Amino acid sequence: MSVEPQAYDFRSPDRLSRQREQALQVVVETWARRVSTVLSTALHTIVPAKMVALGQCTYGEYLESMARPSVLGALSVENLPGGGHAQLSLGDALAFVDRMLGGSGTGAQPERPLTEIESGVAELLLAQMVGELPFSFTVIGDLPVALTGLESTVRFHQVARTTDPVVTVELELFVFERSVPLTACITLSTLTPLLTSLDKMADDDGAGERAAQVRRVVTERLGQVDVELQISFREVTLTSAEVFALAVGDVVPLRHRTEEPLVVSAGGVRVARATPGSHGRRLAVQIVP
Repeated sequence: MSVEPQAYDFRSPDRLSRQREQALQVVVETWARRVSTVLSTALHTIVPAKMVALGQCTYGEYLESMARPSVLGALSVENLPGGGHAQLSLGDALAFVDRMLGGSGTGAQPERPLTEIESGVAELLLAQMVGELPFSFTVIGDLPVALTGLESTVRFHQVARTTDPVVTVELELFVFERSVPLTACITLSTLTPLLTSLDKMADDDGAGERAAQVRRVVTERLGQVDVELQISFREVTLTSAEVFALAVGDVVPLRHRTEEPLVVSAGGVRVARATPGSHGRRLAVQIVP
């Protein structure tokens, strides 16, 4: 598997760790499923949704990447600094509103700002989608994200400085046989308390988990080691003179009683007892108590 190199931004060195990114990916995938349910109900059609991007950039970079014109939902988290946005292009928002008000939701949409009634409907829909975020975050912690209003331009609701880091998400919605992007961002300072708690829990559980993993690996590897077994009769003791006097054809009595089990050993260590016998055409022993 090849991995494409990524540019390193020295202005924003605090990147998401792999552990944090994996945890947030679970959150976003949960949110995508719940957004699909919300839109399918509101638009009276099946709306699949999936995550296509999760990353970190500066607030200014996120603003530059937004479609223009856009409909922005202002996000805030109780008792935490910063905030964020949920964003749809103006044309997609108008199509959703058209569908919710009895239209087809297809075809070209007018290039104009939302009316007061359309703003109310669009805000209600975005509020329902954003309202699924707190539940989605419960897999890693408590983050009461809420929609606080609807804006047509970001200058009326700037949540951070342009150089501040934000976590960005992009969902791909399939509505009326076309792809519709839904993006969101939350300032990293807002997520930091939750992510720090997540790191602490991982550290507390990590040592025990790593030790258990090492034990599993060692046990598995030991189970694959070839061990040479020796099956032997009782040892026979001879004097040195008798040993030197041995010649071809001599018989050495074993002094092993027929009812006495044989000794099974590995590396010179006795591990079991066995009785002689056969298995098919092969000689064999059977382990006995």
